[in-house]
Amino acid sequence: MVLRRTILVLEDEPAVATELETLLEDQGFAVVAAKTAATARFFIERSSLHFAFIDYGSGQSLAYLTQFLAQSQTPFAICSSDARARDAASKSGVPFVGKPVSATDLLSVLRIARRPPHFPPRRDAPWGMAL
Repeated sequence: MVLRRTILVLEDEPAVATELETLLEDQGFAVVAAKTAATARFFIERSSLHFAFIDYGSGQSLAYLTQFLAQSQTPFAICSSDARARDAASKSGVPFVGKPVSATDLLSVLRIARRPPHFPPRRDAPWGMAL
C-alpha cells in the first residue's frame, strides 16, 4: 500500500477549492479541504499533513492559523489573487501561489517546501508571523 501525502486547502470560494483539490488529487495527493480557519486548525491538530495552501483573502484570522502551522511544523504557502499578499509573502519568505492556480505552480511550491522554524509572532507581518 502506498501512502499519499496529505495537503490541507483552506479556501472559502467553493469553485476555487474544487479546482485546487482536483489539481492536487490529479497529481496523486490526498486533500483535506476547509472553508474556515477553525476547520483548518481541526485538521492540523488531528491529521498528518505534509503541506497547507492557505487562502489569504478568505477573511479568516490568519495570524493564529499560521502560528499554529509553524508550531505543528507544517509547511505552508499563501494562495491569493491579491498583489498585497504576493508582496507580503515575498517579504516574509513564505511561498506564494497566485490565482488562478495551475498544477505547475502548485507543484513548484511543493518541491521547494521546507518545514518552517519556530518563531515568535510579529505584529508588522501581514498575517501576524515573522516568517
